[in-house]
Amino acid sequence: MLPPWIIEQLREREKSRRERQHQPQLEIPAPDPEPGRRSEPPEEPGVTIIPLWG
Repeated sequence: MLPPWIIEQLREREKSRRERQHQPQLEIPAPDPEPGRRSEPPEEPGVTIIPLWG
């Protein structure tokens, strides 16, 4: 049999886990893709800038 203080810690851990499961989760909507973006590479030589956030 486990000592009482370990049983109490397990109960508190289980209680906090249940509370986290029942709380609503924040969802951030994804931004809309940029209109007019070309999928093919440009034909002229130059520098291509690739946005890392999209």
